[in-house]
Amino acid sequence: MKWGFLNIHKPLRMTSRDVVSKIERAVRPLKVGHAGTLDPLAEGVLVIGIGPATRLTEHVQALPKGYSATFHLGQTTETDDAEGQLSTQVDTQHLTRELIEQELTHFCGQIQQIPPRFSAVHVAGKRAYDLARSGQDFELTPKTVEVHQLALTKYANPDIELQIECGSGTYIRSLARDLGEKLQCGAYMSALTRTHIGPFHLDSALRLDSLPNGFSLADLQPLLLHPMLAFTESQRWVATRQAVVDLQHGKNISGDALQALHSTAESQPEIPAHVCILNEDREVIAVAEFCPQTKLLRPRIGIPKHFLEAHSC
Repeated sequence: MKWGFLNIHKPLRMTSRDVVSKIERAVRPLKVGHAGTLDPLAEGVLVIGIGPATRLTEHVQALPKGYSATFHLGQTTETDDAEGQLSTQVDTQHLTRELIEQELTHFCGQIQQIPPRFSAVHVAGKRAYDLARSGQDFELTPKTVEVHQLALTKYANPDIELQIECGSGTYIRSLARDLGEKLQCGAYMSALTRTHIGPFHLDSALRLDSLPNGFSLADLQPLLLHPMLAFTESQRWVATRQAVVDLQHGKNISGDALQALHSTAESQPEIPAHVCILNEDREVIAVAEFCPQTKLLRPRIGIPKHFLEAHSC
């Protein structure tokens, strides 16, 4: 495979940019990018796109995410994690497992969440963390996020461990902060591991230290994962040969020219708003937007022909 994704296990203390830089040196002149930043104090799944896959990272970021998090109760920090200065520890002995589990129910489903003040969100064209570091006063707008599952897996007061399944844009640091406020004792996130993004799981993630010194693109190519993994199964569709040609020339195509990859001809699902289009060789050739009124698909992202095995020299 000439392009695709790497499922990397980002270690503690390393920045997401550090990981990208290491891969960039090995695959130049191909582009490299990551799908969803992990803070230096977090570890776990970091999906790296190589070549045209860098144009698909926004779709990876939209996939459900899983985390294993540790919250420390009874203290707060200005960063909502262990990087900030700790407040004085308050007593938490009155907090029971049952009480904590009851309060956790308030954070399931669609919720309004205020990002951490030390975060990369934009405020009047500037990053919130830059404003916070300079001591400026500013307000952050609550955002709608979705938490699919929030399970207390370990209770060792004043520390608790949680298994979290959530949608894109959810800040685990904010969950810790807000839970502490609900419990009226304060809390911060003391450890975080991202366990998966969609089909990219931690137990199959690649550790950078397992690669040979001075590794190259040739070392990485057998490890590249199929770019269609950036999409859910319902978004993967196969186009006819003529439709592939039309898409490669920037033309709209009819929904009738598509066959859902994971269905039979007798049972065709509805075409979703965003579609990953494959050719008959199961190569990603485009991402298209579907208009239900016209039943047409408009190409939004096209994959250059020289990246397709069927067009290799």
